[in-house]
Amino acid sequence: MPKFLYHYTKIENLALILKNRTIRFSSLNTVNDLTEGVTSDYGSLGHFVFVSCWTATTAEHIPMWNMYTPNMTGVRIKLPTDPFQKYGKSFVPAEEIYYQKEYSVQPAPLKLQKIIYTNDNSLLKPQFAEMNSPKEATFNLNAVGMNKPKVWGFEKEWRYIFWVFSKKLFDFGNESYSDEKFQEVIKNFGEKKIPFEQYFLKIRDEAFEQMEIVLGPKYSEGDKTVVEALVNTYNPKAQFHPSAFTGTIR
Repeated sequence: MPKFLYHYTKIENLALILKNRTIRFSSLNTVNDLTEGVTSDYGSLGHFVFVSCWTATTAEHIPMWNMYTPNMTGVRIKLPTDPFQKYGKSFVPAEEIYYQKEYSVQPAPLKLQKIIYTNDNSLLKPQFAEMNSPKEATFNLNAVGMNKPKVWGFEKEWRYIFWVFSKKLFDFGNESYSDEKFQEVIKNFGEKKIPFEQYFLKIRDEAFEQMEIVLGPKYSEGDKTVVEALVNTYNPKAQFHPSAFTGTIR
């Protein structure tokens, strides 16, 4: 387990991270690999799975600058691997575990996963559910969001991951429980969509103060001025310096 992880992003996103002291999680339906979140038995379940994507590579990586910052003018953020505020055993306040009273947020414990790069289709498109009996099923939550094709291996990705479920998924209403009703719920599992694609977790104070911010290789003086102002205003204890590649890339 690395001590620190790194995230490449736009200056606009840095501003929100610093101002709100939060990290954004996005559903797998929004990531750049369109094949993620697909299962062999329930199609795409990416709308249930929320991730924040990082890398463990300590040295700056030109492909990452190029892919995840606009014309290499963004930032790279460094944080400890345990950056999130805890509320007892959960990373979500008790009042938000049932988000908007309609959705069950499941980040306890929050999983930090080293991505496995493989071309094994049984891992890239895994089986999600196994019926143990007519009224009992085992759901493999570890099957989704953990593996990517080898072509993405250069990212050396680690990701934080949790699930959000619609309460309607297992809401039987006034209907009596029956094996047939359970089978219907299982059959329609993937159709119970989550109507939002982002969720935010709070950064704990100690981790926030350990933040390091590297300015992209092709930054302008305006970019530098903006980031300096953000750091001075919201996180003056953060380290801030230009990229090691500054002045070496056209």
